Amino acid sequence: MTETKAQFAKRLGVNKSTVTRYHQMGRLVLAPNGKVKIEESLALVTATKGHRSDVSEKHGQTHSTDSYNAAESVTDDDMSATVEVVGADRARYKQAALMFGNNMLKIEMGLASGALANKSDVTGSASKGGRSYRIGIERLIDNLAPVLVNVHGIDNRMAAIAAAVCNEFGV
Repeated sequence: MTETKAQFAKRLGVNKSTVTRYHQMGRLVLAPNGKVKIEESLALVTATKGHRSDVSEKHGQTHSTDSYNAAESVTDDDMSATVEVVGADRARYKQAALMFGNNMLKIEMGLASGALANKSDVTGSASKGGRSYRIGIERLIDNLAPVLVNVHGIDNRMAAIAAAVCNEFGV
């Protein structure tokens, strides 16, 4: 999937000029029409992301290795929260919202490409298959019972059962 540089900037929560600089630095993958290829560009931007914690804190970004405990930042009394704490929380929530949006995009792309399937589609197909096998087994029992009455010996019975299963299920 593709989108404009402005849309991509909004997705990342940065200015359009930042995305333009990403392009100049070779951190974007563009389609022939000049639009940003979302999945590839997200991977490239993430892979080439700096790891300076002072810059990340300044911009309200955290790395996947950072841990965050909400209980540390806001106490039971909401009025005691400082501006710095509220700003950091807002940045974390914004980042979480962006990550959620990106994950939803990955799911949508997986559904579109056929790599993923809707749970309801799989459940429906599985229940139809289960009904077919149940009906086949019931038919096998109904057809096989009169045959087994007239067959003597364990080997002959096993052969009759195997033949009936092959006929019923096409094995």
